[in-house]
Amino acid sequence: MLLTKATSAQDNHYEYMKMGSRNSILANAGLARFEDQSAVIFNPATLSFANQSSFSFNTTAVGYSNINFQNGLGQGFDIKYGNLNILPNMAAGVLKPKKDKKDFVLGYSIYHPINDRLRFTDRNQYQENVVNDAESPGLENYLAQLNISHDVDEVTAILGIGWNISEHVALGVSQSFTYRSEEYLNSFTASAVPVNSQTSSVDFVSFQNSFYTRYYKVMAITKLGLAMQLGKWDIGVTAHLPSLGIMGSGEVMAQGTFYNVHPEGDLSKPRQSLIASGRAEKQKATYKKSMALGVGVSRPFRNVRLYGAINAYSGVRNYNIMDPGGADYAQPPNNIGTDPSFMRVLAGNQTVINGSFGVDWNHEGNKHWLFSFHSDKYFADIDKNYKGHYLTIKNWDNYHLAIGKQRSFGNSDWVIGMRYSFAKKTNATQPYSFDDPTEENYLQGKRQTGTVIATSIQLMLSYAFRFR
Repeated sequence: MLLTKATSAQDNHYEYMKMGSRNSILANAGLARFEDQSAVIFNPATLSFANQSSFSFNTTAVGYSNINFQNGLGQGFDIKYGNLNILPNMAAGVLKPKKDKKDFVLGYSIYHPINDRLRFTDRNQYQENVVNDAESPGLENYLAQLNISHDVDEVTAILGIGWNISEHVALGVSQSFTYRSEEYLNSFTASAVPVNSQTSSVDFVSFQNSFYTRYYKVMAITKLGLAMQLGKWDIGVTAHLPSLGIMGSGEVMAQGTFYNVHPEGDLSKPRQSLIASGRAEKQKATYKKSMALGVGVSRPFRNVRLYGAINAYSGVRNYNIMDPGGADYAQPPNNIGTDPSFMRVLAGNQTVINGSFGVDWNHEGNKHWLFSFHSDKYFADIDKNYKGHYLTIKNWDNYHLAIGKQRSFGNSDWVIGMRYSFAKKTNATQPYSFDDPTEENYLQGKRQTGTVIATSIQLMLSYAFRFR
């Protein structure tokens, strides 16, 4: 029942959310040693160092995020989006068949690594000289609307095992199954209506573009782990194999409309009205998760333990999630044969390297202060030479700071913390522009760049119960 909820995360980042009672604050601490029940997710080899069976429920109690795209639709035209979430994150457990003995240990979890929502909507109206004065003397009323909506959701079930091959070395393997769904809408309309309609030979000029797609994909992912205890050092190494697609399906729908335009923006050609429309259902959907390697280390210094980790994610060449081809309807008939990329859905990943640093300060008995910092770079690789629709929007690097307090009561561990995330990108490409619309750019404005500032703050609550 709890798992019907979602977790606030980014659509285009590997390390936005962390799982586990301690690891959610300490970032990638679970790569090097057993920290909590999230070991099955981060490094299954560390499961073998668990002392007893346990269960954990990890949650982001309250999260608020805000995105401000300054000049996102042209100079002086900002777009913003903010949302508040009350969401759980992970349920996980550890099963140790032989208490207090170094033997194989099982781990399991169902968690919600991604649930991202974005809404960019805006409308603007002002007077501008868009149509040439020979056909429409003076100014025109310029009216434009934008609606971008993007939802991404993933739910993962995972089972893993860790076992000792010697007193201080362990191996592990986990198998996960992920259900991913994605829904995307991009709609833009713009019109130029003459102010002095009586002296104009053109009633109005209009452009409309609408693209909608949704799909789901079921994937299997295998992870291998190695954990070592060398004196005071804990070292972990993981290999996350590329995803194996099991099944997936989706649909694509698109429409483009031109009214009273000069074809190809050439003012010497007579005006035309054109429309292209298409829909494709039950399309085979492809989505790929790349190979990843992780290395983590940890060492105590009196009552302080330090953690460091690096995660490297390989790139994935641009590929088609779905490719239905061109529109199945176009008018006038002599324009049939739309661009094959009209309804193509694309994806591609660039190579990404993230780092993290964590601190556990055991300041009194069973009381701990936890701190961490980690980077979370975006992975989308948008090739402008490969025509189609890329669904990723949040193409900026995030940086996360977290602080928390852990305390144990009998068989229970409680963690409460706060995490602040920040991102800034000064050369973010505008999706469209309300600035400087002309007939040559089909009233879409002159696209340049703006500045994205994205922030979020989250209250983290976690509970773990240890079986005796």
